Amino acid sequence: MRKAESAVYGLYGIVVHSGTGANSGHYNDLTRSSMAVDCDSRELLKEDSEESPWRKFNDERVTSTDWDSIVQKLRTSLADTSYMLFYRKVSGVKEGQTPVAQVAGAGERQPWVMSIAEDNAQLLKELRGKTPALYDKALKALLDS
Repeated sequence: MRKAESAVYGLYGIVVHSGTGANSGHYNDLTRSSMAVDCDSRELLKEDSEESPWRKFNDERVTSTDWDSIVQKLRTSLADTSYMLFYRKVSGVKEGQTPVAQVAGAGERQPWVMSIAEDNAQLLKELRGKTPALYDKALKALLDS
């Protein structure tokens, strides 16, 4: 059996849910180019990059932002949670040999992880009361993952 090789991935997108519950709210997107610098994906290992700056897409409004602002907002907001993260495999870099800084806290359990778990628990409670069959299916999917 061939041993699996480690890979390094760079974050290039975050879908954020703004709202206090699973049944309402608004989504916006924090994104930067995953094709930074003619496909030199190592730029994605930097928190901020001039070649691949962070942008916030909120309906028709697009604004510039930076990594510190993103982290601050997600760590302190009660209504904003990371809903989905997008990564790209970084070519030519092996785990532990990254030529640029890793994203701060990568691999650690971040405070916003708990808000996602709490939001999922609230949804399961609502499903249990309204549609027990859907609750059973959702709970099984959660436990199997």
